[in-house]
Amino acid sequence: MNKEVKLNFVHLCDNAFWSADRKLNLIGIFTNINALEFPVVHPTFSVAVNFVAKNFVGKKNTLFITLLDEDENEVGEKLEVKLNIAKDEQEINFIGNVVNTLFERPGSYSLNLELEEMLIAKVPLFLNKI
Repeated sequence: MNKEVKLNFVHLCDNAFWSADRKLNLIGIFTNINALEFPVVHPTFSVAVNFVAKNFVGKKNTLFITLLDEDENEVGEKLEVKLNIAKDEQEINFIGNVVNTLFERPGSYSLNLELEEMLIAKVPLFLNKI
């Protein structure tokens, strides 16, 4: 059986959290970070992800979230999330926080999401000198 992922959304935002009644709250969705000078440290941002995984049942699965610069070099630490996918076509919700990320220069970056070596999203992020 082929493993499949249906990505519903990925958002980069200032903050993401679950309310008491399990509603997803996103504050300040963005694709650009502006800075007066580089290098710059961005204090924190959140990554909110929702997808459906098909044919991943039966073992622990790992979701990797990697920030890459224009030259495909890793920026900051790779997030590694262990997922227990208990049923087929299970909906997965995840919020990750990225803290104190050093951006050496302006340019185009991407946030890549991989589930068991399958690229499921490549989210653009632009760093601009203002």
